[in-house]
Amino acid sequence: MFLPPSVEETYPDSHPILWVRTGEMGSKLEGASRPGHLDGVATVVAKPFNLIRPERAYFGQKDAQQVAIIRRLVSDLNFPVEICSVPIIRAKDGLAESSRNQRLSEANRKDALVLPRALQELAQRCANHEPLNLDGIRDSLRQSPGVELDHVEVVDAATLNPISTNIVEAPAIAVAAIRVGPVRLIDNIELNPS
Repeated sequence: MFLPPSVEETYPDSHPILWVRTGEMGSKLEGASRPGHLDGVATVVAKPFNLIRPERAYFGQKDAQQVAIIRRLVSDLNFPVEICSVPIIRAKDGLAESSRNQRLSEANRKDALVLPRALQELAQRCANHEPLNLDGIRDSLRQSPGVELDHVEVVDAATLNPISTNIVEAPAIAVAAIRVGPVRLIDNIELNPS
């Protein structure tokens, strides 16, 4: 049975002195709201990749930016590990499952449903080769009761660079974050033109 090393074994000085920097990929979207967080994720993940050398590592697609950064980490630092993305699990009402959802009141949860609906609308527009109308989606979220918009962007899934056209012609991902009551929710959806 594998037992992970203790914190003391992993970080004898109580915390890392050197960090993996995620650069531009880690400074936008979630990184803009949580500066340094994705550097911490990359640093913490690099350690077991180096020590354990797993064949595969699994990350939830709900954190799409994290998945993209870990894939780039593996590529840039030549870790011999396959990164597997685990699909988002959604409740019957469409909200992406998260431990944060427990902190939503019943009214907050109803308000939060605008997020998966907005992302689904973007996916449908993409599939139909229609203009995304990202500004309209943002306005709709800003005007939704109980919702504070952080961001909605359409980006290249590998680089996280914004897609500059209003019609998606190659696979992309729509990423979003909102605050509802005391909870900040993130979600995303793949955009695949058919």
